[in-house]
Amino acid sequence: MKGSDHGLEPLEMLVIITPKNRRFVTADMLERFGVTACMSTVGRGTGEGYASKDVTFCVIKRRKIKDAMLELEDKFLRRMGNQFMAYTVPLESVMGVTPYMFISGEGLKLK
Repeated sequence: MKGSDHGLEPLEMLVIITPKNRRFVTADMLERFGVTACMSTVGRGTGEGYASKDVTFCVIKRRKIKDAMLELEDKFLRRMGNQFMAYTVPLESVMGVTPYMFISGEGLKLK
């Protein structure tokens, strides 16, 4: 489903990787950007020490990504350097209108 086909804002999956036990700070901070459907899990990477990280997946409206990324950069990148990563993945053509209404927090209006 493309958002413009139905007059809906495009959604993206925001993926945030932080040092362990930082996921709560991230989720609280992103609430003001209208982030919905957050899920956090522990990820284990490769390399020396097999460092564990918190990986947070959130749904965000495309128009709010820039502000959210600037906030994340200010909060984490300057303090943690290479221990932090954030990126988005478009959710176009992945879902229909009904799931969009649910996951975006817009509500579902049934007649």
